[in-house]
Amino acid sequence: MKIIITGGSGLIGTEISRQLLDEGHEVVYLSRHPRTNDLGINEYEWNPDTETLDIQAFEDVSGIINLAGASISKKWTSEYKNEILRSRVDGTRLLFETVQSHRFPIRFFISASASGYYPNSYDQEYSEEAPPGNDFLSMVCQKWEQEAQLFEKVGVRSVRMRIGIVLSNKG
Repeated sequence: MKIIITGGSGLIGTEISRQLLDEGHEVVYLSRHPRTNDLGINEYEWNPDTETLDIQAFEDVSGIINLAGASISKKWTSEYKNEILRSRVDGTRLLFETVQSHRFPIRFFISASASGYYPNSYDQEYSEEAPPGNDFLSMVCQKWEQEAQLFEKVGVRSVRMRIGIVLSNKG
């Protein structure tokens, strides 16, 4: 299978890429700044801010893993909160519009989200059916997931991964 990954150079994307390559899959990255990477993965340009996307990346693609988004580890000013939201929602929308307008026959779309979808609690356990919280991060997750769900309208299986804390000796 050929799989596009956005956010592929990040901690999670790098590990997923290694595993997919080890299993014999072809991986390509969509990147704001395509470069040569350590894994030998071809990178194609995309920029959701300018709606730029190299559609050559989509040739013979089976699916997309969407991990892109501005870092949440910076100070959350009003301006940066807007960047956190926009980087996730606009990027996901650009991917959907590209698949829809070019009728690329992808089979799946996997999108990152976050456990921040749920209300803050130290003693409550949540299932996927739990209602969302009402803070900023929850709102970001809800809007991000709404964009990912658009893929279902064109017959593409859409999966949202609500990722929590990621522990690694690499960062």
